[in-house]
Amino acid sequence: MTSDDLLDGSSHSANRYPSYRRIIFLTIGQMCLLAGMGENASYSVAAGNVQAEPADYYDVVVAGSGAGGMLAAIRAHDLGLSVALVEKAAVYGGTTAASAGGIWVPMNNSIADKDSNALAMTYLRAVTQEKLRDNMLQTYVANARPVTDYLAGLDVHFSAGIGYPDYFSELPGALRGRSMLPLDRDGGMLGGHFKTLRDGHPSTLLLGRYALNPGIAAVLGARLPGWKKALARLLWDYWSDVRWRFKTAKDRRLTMGRSVIGGLRKAMADRGIPLFLNTPLIGLDRDGDRIAAVRIKRNGKIVRVKVRGVILASGGFEKSQPMRDRFLVVSTQTGDSAALDAPNTGDAISLGEDVSAAMEHMGHAWWCPVMVTPSGGRNGKPVSHPLFFDRAKPGTISVNRLGHRFVNESVSYDLFGYGMVADQLATGANNPCWMIFDSRFRGKYPAGGLLPSWAMPDRAVPGAWWDNVVFRADDLVALAGKIGVPAKQLCETVSSVNRQAETGVDDAFGRGQTGFERAIGDPSVRPNPSFGPIDKPPYYAIRVSLGDLGTRGGLKIDEDGAVLDQAGQRIPGLYATGDASASIFGDTYPGGGCAIGPAMVFGYLAASEIAAR
Repeated sequence: MTSDDLLDGSSHSANRYPSYRRIIFLTIGQMCLLAGMGENASYSVAAGNVQAEPADYYDVVVAGSGAGGMLAAIRAHDLGLSVALVEKAAVYGGTTAASAGGIWVPMNNSIADKDSNALAMTYLRAVTQEKLRDNMLQTYVANARPVTDYLAGLDVHFSAGIGYPDYFSELPGALRGRSMLPLDRDGGMLGGHFKTLRDGHPSTLLLGRYALNPGIAAVLGARLPGWKKALARLLWDYWSDVRWRFKTAKDRRLTMGRSVIGGLRKAMADRGIPLFLNTPLIGLDRDGDRIAAVRIKRNGKIVRVKVRGVILASGGFEKSQPMRDRFLVVSTQTGDSAALDAPNTGDAISLGEDVSAAMEHMGHAWWCPVMVTPSGGRNGKPVSHPLFFDRAKPGTISVNRLGHRFVNESVSYDLFGYGMVADQLATGANNPCWMIFDSRFRGKYPAGGLLPSWAMPDRAVPGAWWDNVVFRADDLVALAGKIGVPAKQLCETVSSVNRQAETGVDDAFGRGQTGFERAIGDPSVRPNPSFGPIDKPPYYAIRVSLGDLGTRGGLKIDEDGAVLDQAGQRIPGLYATGDASASIFGDTYPGGGCAIGPAMVFGYLAASEIAAR
């Protein structure tokens, strides 16, 4: 595997990069220019046209400006309906903008000769153990590729790249290449709308400035072959863009979820679809049994808008501590959610509950272990750094506060989270737990917000992190003392792992045995790319909390995205998608993109259903 393979989907020419000397000269010069421009440099992109006030009637009002909401609005417009999109926040993009932007698409154009409806359903039934509504899974499988084709018609493109494997690659029907990532695109096409596009997660920016995509991040993070070339290209493209640097310090390149949102926002603007920011949906009004109007709050006033249908796409309840305490199976905190700055407080779910909508899967979230650093975020706020695959690299293990391993560290982030949940319920000694590694790992791989030592040596780690979320000691006994774990048990656990690493066979959890686990390991490590010794001091530990990428419980919908009541009947005029609706996958996570993919598919189907009726 080469860096060019991993960079598939980049919008840059592979041959266009200059010498390091020229990069350094230009970088210094441009940084001096920006420093002289002051803080206003980040805000000098024009704000764009100010939207008029909402009309008193739309065929469709969509609440929420993530991928699901935006695509629903575009589809409604294209079917001849009048539509408006309202967004609670001052920026648009929802949690999609802060995500990797992937979608899970059976039979996409990269694997059409290998995949089929039947094969995808075989896989999904195996993953879900046939406990979920089969009609919802079939609807998604049948519509994922057509919706992707519709997106391509909107100039929103995805690529399967090197063929990322399904998360349960050992199960029947699993395949490589169903997870697709968005192609990078030029943010300049947004004009004044660039300013109000939601920022990505800090982890998607190198040094807080250079936009990364998963391919570049993988190359740079592990210094794979070609990493110097990739870094040179990244720096050159940013600093040589002189005119854009005088407008804003933000990277022109839209990557990951911001690429998806940018493309959808451009499609909305081209169609003249109004997007009202700072405009929360606060009420649903009925005429008989039908939702006939919505109440929104606009410029401090409550405005009533009559509708034929409303599509709730305003996210889950990850930022509502009362709802987390009420529904989730273990105690977790809003600050541990990786959905930074999201205004997702479960408003749509609560409004649905007010009109007797059914809910399901409310105890579940899109779990992901996180490292929460006390600083480094926007305005100096704490940052919840997802540990997607860092913990899956050889030379690290995860232990609970008793010093025991509790899960296969190389499973998907969601399964790792469920491992934390199960261990917390069983022992009470998880959340937080500890990721343990040595200087060999430290020198080569990232760990949450802790970059490899070649990029972030110990002296460069913020002082507030040490002995708070990052710990270091010359031996395991001293490290155990610092993190409050029984020293004898920690030493025994590490010793056992080191013995097994010699043969590459993890007797306790079978780490590195599936195609997915091997794919996210380190191919240069033998005999097991996911399993290695921890024996080179100094030793490190980072505090790992049970975080999430959002919640997956919500309003119960049918195959057209219509919200169902407690009796299983449709509530006329009410639709939902994304995390405002319950995940069609329940408590499972078949592959990368299983949140955003259904959000767009059922948003598309909801708009189609309203038009048909």
